[in-house]
Amino acid sequence: MMVNVLLARSPSEHLPALFLGLGGIVFLAIVGVVVAITLRKRFASEDRSPLVPFTLAELKRLHHEGQLTDEEYERMKQRTLAGYAIPADAGGEEQPPEGADRER
Repeated sequence: MMVNVLLARSPSEHLPALFLGLGGIVFLAIVGVVVAITLRKRFASEDRSPLVPFTLAELKRLHHEGQLTDEEYERMKQRTLAGYAIPADAGGEEQPPEGADRER
């Protein structure tokens, strides 16, 4: 029944519905692209500080307890301090954040 009604109409009568449908698809595609770009920028601009598995206090404790050799302690200490380094493009001196234990 529906097919007969559609076939009975001339092609020019279908154009408004066709344009409306295509316009809706284009609109949804544009909205999707805008949302994707917005989310990408938001997540890209978040602080991406590297994960530091140990604090210096934990490393000191492990070293004093004999669980780390002198060589392991020094290597892990340097890696930990490097994880706190401020990127060159952020400006400023490379220092661990406030509250981080410092070697004395």
